[in-house]
Amino acid sequence: MASVTLESIGKIYPGGVRAVEGVDLHIADGEFVVLVGPSGCGKSTTLRMVAGLEDISEGTLRIGDRVVNEVAARDRDVAMVFQNYALYPHLDVRRNLSFGLERRRRKLGLSRADIAGRVEKTATSLGIDSLLDRFPRQLSGGQRQRVAVGRALVRDPAVFLLDEPLSNLDARLRVETRAELRVLHRRLEATMLYVTHDQEEAMSLGDRLVVMHEGHVQQVGSPMDVYRCPVNRFVASFVGSPAMNMLEGGIVDGDRGPVFKVSSGGEITLPPIEHRGPAVLGLRPESIGFEPEATGRGPLVEIDAVERYGDRGDAWLRLVDGGGQERLVHRGSAVDLPAEGLRVRLGALEEGIHVFESGSNGRRLGPEPL
Repeated sequence: MASVTLESIGKIYPGGVRAVEGVDLHIADGEFVVLVGPSGCGKSTTLRMVAGLEDISEGTLRIGDRVVNEVAARDRDVAMVFQNYALYPHLDVRRNLSFGLERRRRKLGLSRADIAGRVEKTATSLGIDSLLDRFPRQLSGGQRQRVAVGRALVRDPAVFLLDEPLSNLDARLRVETRAELRVLHRRLEATMLYVTHDQEEAMSLGDRLVVMHEGHVQQVGSPMDVYRCPVNRFVASFVGSPAMNMLEGGIVDGDRGPVFKVSSGGEITLPPIEHRGPAVLGLRPESIGFEPEATGRGPLVEIDAVERYGDRGDAWLRLVDGGGQERLVHRGSAVDLPAEGLRVRLGALEEGIHVFESGSNGRRLGPEPL
């Protein structure tokens, strides 16, 4: 296996269209790193530049100690798993797995027996050894996904690249396959760079997340570090499901410390924070609490809808003041969710409070994470 280093990597398409700018990232040998962001943010383009499927317009790319900007894709010692699996429909599973090795057999110094042994070993490790004589059309989506992973695995590459490999699976199979990928990574101690737009998938898989937006890296860190301390409003809103609630307003001094005055009415006491003036308050859904309407000081909300999913659930809230158009969401125990139609005052647990600069992507101002 090998490390991967991106130094000021950029991609500019004809006509001056910039897809990626200034990406700096070091992926350690054996690390599982996930590029995550909305469609069009540049994550797949970045992955394709590492794979050699897109030319690099700016910067330097190293795999191990070797600069590979001008190295052809086939000579980079990487293997890629695509979103659509890219299996050859006219070849059975055995031939799909062996195809890449067969084409380079002499260069790699492999005998046909060596290749057959690798195929059998890989198929057994992925639980697809009983499928070797089937064709792709005879496989389920999950089985095709395993074959695609196996085709990469059989090559024993220095780096695995995976471009939204689970997006065509149903919800239950995605969850099961995520766990299988983590087990596979731990067993192989492989270097993996994985692309997804699904932040839940990213949180569950990555040793580190690289959050991208509009061609730029917004934040790099462990899943929990990014979740607990997002650097700006975009990261805060994108990472986490349901998304972080945002309230416009400003910070003033109260009787017992800083207070956030909500523009539409009500106030929420804050942990220690230096900033005073206009700001945006971010509240994680699980950090929202409630106080009685008559005695609380927070914004007045009405419970519009309650959704329960087994032992957990969401309550959708509407701010009563300020036109009643803003909606928030609270996540908590299914048995403790407030009743639909109830009016209560909004409160918040300190560990779920975040304050950002005003503006569409204001940076995080505090407070310090607990």
